[in-house]
Amino acid sequence: YKKHITLALPCFNTSDPNSALLTYFQAEGNSPRSTALILLLRRQLSEPAFTELRTKQQLGYIVSLASCSFGT
Repeated sequence: YKKHITLALPCFNTSDPNSALLTYFQAEGNSPRSTALILLLRRQLSEPAFTELRTKQQLGYIVSLASCSFGT
């Protein structure tokens, strides 16, 4: 079952240039292999995201990638 949901909300203060982005990547199950792949993805994306957003563009106070598990 694959379903993609996008929720876009209007900006409440149009004169404020700040924004936020939260993205979830869902993995199949909670196996050691799945966990390892998610950790690898997080490691590969973390440094380039931080470098681009915080260092080059000097945006935001929070730039992070994290993994968590829900359910069993």
